[in-house]
Amino acid sequence: MADPHGVPNAAKDIARYIDRGQRLSLVDGDLTRCIGIEAIEDRPFDVGFDFEASLKTRKIVGVDPDGPAYVLGIRDGQILRSINVTRRTDTPATVGVQDTKDDPVRVVEYLPLGKPVRRQHVALRSDLTPTDRVGCVGERAAASP
Repeated sequence: MADPHGVPNAAKDIARYIDRGQRLSLVDGDLTRCIGIEAIEDRPFDVGFDFEASLKTRKIVGVDPDGPAYVLGIRDGQILRSINVTRRTDTPATVGVQDTKDDPVRVVEYLPLGKPVRRQHVALRSDLTPTDRVGCVGERAAASP
């Protein structure tokens, strides 16, 4: 079903691709000459424990036993003394914890990398010649309103 301007209703496609995670597929034609879809592996930000709950209670909560925080000794119930997290995967998280209030503060630093996930990436095809690449970019720019 199309809107009054003849643009197809994208609700079904959005539900398929975003809500249910089905893969996109390109139909042969002008677009596939220039772009392709490739699967890439990404490691999203994950501090390794329930960040919000831990800040609220000042105790570590919800440690992921498969994450880097656990590997470095962060455990549920430890006292949270300090935390410096930028929500970026290329900048170390620094967490200060104590097992009990009488123990020294132990500072742990690690990259907050989550479990690998595969996602699709749409990009200009890597096998394009420099001339074709310029042509594809020019065609897309000319087609834009």
